[in-house]
Amino acid sequence: MAEVAMSGYAVAAKKPRKAVGLIERLWARIEAAQMAKAQRYFEQHYPSLARELVAMHKADKSAN
Repeated sequence: MAEVAMSGYAVAAKKPRKAVGLIERLWARIEAAQMAKAQRYFEQHYPSLARELVAMHKADKSAN
């Protein structure tokens, strides 16, 4: 992770717009990892709730 941070600083110093894109991609990866972790937790401990949440998410996604 330190290498990524250092390369991020180097990019930010030279090309601010490119740095914003890098930060957005890294943030999306972190969010995806956190969501996957939360989903696994709910599936293990609350299987019926997990199914309901998935159904709600799919319904919300299809409505938009």
